[in-house]
Amino acid sequence: MAQDPRSFSPAGPPQSHIDAEDIALNPEAEGLQEGIGHREGSLAEREHGKKTRAHAKDIISGRA
Repeated sequence: MAQDPRSFSPAGPPQSHIDAEDIALNPEAEGLQEGIGHREGSLAEREHGKKTRAHAKDIISGRA
């Protein structure tokens, strides 16, 4: 029987830093650190892209 999603409670807040103790307790945690960095990098790249496109529109319209 599937768990009711409303009754799910995570063990704690998401961690942005995974240390050696976490990896010892959960070997899969080692890969999570890379995933966090990749996600942050992608977000930064998206934000940079938005600013670049907005700036290009300003140049084209003569506002820059």
